[in-house]
Amino acid sequence: MQDRFQQYMQMQNYKEKTGKEYARFIEDLSKHCGTDIYGIFSASALAPLVARYNTDGVDYEQGNRYNGGPRAAIKQYLAFLQASAQSLSASPQPMMP
Repeated sequence: MQDRFQQYMQMQNYKEKTGKEYARFIEDLSKHCGTDIYGIFSASALAPLVARYNTDGVDYEQGNRYNGGPRAAIKQYLAFLQASAQSLSASPQPMMP
């Protein structure tokens, strides 16, 4: 999932370096919260963690490290999950006979 996230970042016109940094921030947040964030595939399941690291969240300081990089990274991962869900729902479904 990490590789797909980095590919998504490049498709969104982020520099490769930024994609790698965001991927590392997601790993750091995973260690901090004790949850494999890359193992979360649902935007609704990720939303509480996004709120936790947001500017008014309980772990604001962790999200604000590196000028807010971890907070921006988890928000971008949320956008990635939302975009992935939309592309799956927009995919043609096989017709039943």
